[in-house]
Amino acid sequence: MIEPTVLVSAEEMLARAQRALESSPVFGLRALRVQCGDEGLIITGRVSSFYHKQLAQEIVLAIAGAAQVINDVRVEPSGDESGYPVRQTSARN
Repeated sequence: MIEPTVLVSAEEMLARAQRALESSPVFGLRALRVQCGDEGLIITGRVSSFYHKQLAQEIVLAIAGAAQVINDVRVEPSGDESGYPVRQTSARN
């Protein structure tokens, strides 16, 4: 049986990509934004590592299919490289 091709509008693809980043278990990816440009989907924002930049790109590529993905995410290292929320603890003397 041949599976029918499902065409997804640019708006739906954009919404899916944005939801995927916003629901990522990696906290640092949740603030990234996806826009629809003339050349394809564009990812923008800042992350703390090149790994997170690549991870964001792979998430959006999985949704974009044949559409081009442009990764304009900036890497700005911070004190916490994990991208996960850091629990603040107080020191006891």
